[in-house]
Amino acid sequence: MRSRVDLHLVANTLKQLNDSAYFEQRLHEFTRHLIGAIEHVLDNPGKYDAAVEETFAKVARSVQSYLSGSTNNEVPYEVVYCLTDALKRWKLSEAVIVTFLTEDRNAHHDFHLRNSDPWLFIEAFITDYDPQGFKLPLVMIGVPRIYAHKPVFCVPLFHELGHFVDHQHSVSAVSMIQNSNLIGPQNGNELSHRREYFADLFAACFVGRSSIAALEAIAPNVSSSLTHPATADRAALVDAFLAGGSHPIIDLVQNALQALQLPTLTPIFQRVEVGADYDDIRTFVPASMEQVYGLFDSAWNYLFGAIDNNRNPWNFSSAKDGDIEVLTNDLTEKSIRNFAIRQAWDVASTGS
Repeated sequence: MRSRVDLHLVANTLKQLNDSAYFEQRLHEFTRHLIGAIEHVLDNPGKYDAAVEETFAKVARSVQSYLSGSTNNEVPYEVVYCLTDALKRWKLSEAVIVTFLTEDRNAHHDFHLRNSDPWLFIEAFITDYDPQGFKLPLVMIGVPRIYAHKPVFCVPLFHELGHFVDHQHSVSAVSMIQNSNLIGPQNGNELSHRREYFADLFAACFVGRSSIAALEAIAPNVSSSLTHPATADRAALVDAFLAGGSHPIIDLVQNALQALQLPTLTPIFQRVEVGADYDDIRTFVPASMEQVYGLFDSAWNYLFGAIDNNRNPWNFSSAKDGDIEVLTNDLTEKSIRNFAIRQAWDVASTGS
């Protein structure tokens, strides 16, 4: 009974969300179909097992929480703009990113990805509902609210997006079939390690070393566990990749990607230098999307170079770390936003 009450509440919330001006058309369509599935269950009491209704209510509540997070002005739109472009490069242009802002810095392990595809569940268990072929995948990403408009600190989202790409294309699973004994630990979860390595390499393609630098800041000196490789091993892998060096794990991943006829891992970002502009409190003007990606690594280096080295123009006595952080994140956010606006204007004016 409680599950049916929850489904009723979720359906009503989704109807309110579907009136939001912030939703793009595909999210309106997604929400409409999900409401249809919920109402089908509610209109047919006793048709489905209580356990099915309970699980469906949990799935629907999870999706609703992320959809709710995508309807306010706190969403990190500039970072989502970049993540959306990254998905297109990996044959996932139909996917839509939705975000959930966590209230606590440590909630849900800071940045996280939630895999909860309602259409797979509906197809398997809500068998008499016809979604009319609708299977729009959602990328449900969690972001600590404190970092929502701090793009330099949002580089871990590219790692999380790597997990989504891996999940959708089964890259790590294919690598297990090709070679199941290359990486450990000896008695640990080898598949989990491969997933972490792939996500690290994926992120490095777009934001350079800044993603692994964020890991080193969040989890320094962390040793290997059943689910995650040691931080030092992950950093060494990314450094080898960015240096163009050889590494057995890189070879393993590239072989799996080739077997799946997917793009191989290669740096997408173009290195840029934001120092001259940021020193003068000016936005950087990227010439391409590749330079937009390069902003993240350059801004990361600028921010912590200024803080750690007390360098000009931040070497006066009243300069505070917080001032440097605010300026760097603000200019980075505006630089990405300006590029996105110019691109949208170009598309609108040329019709292409």
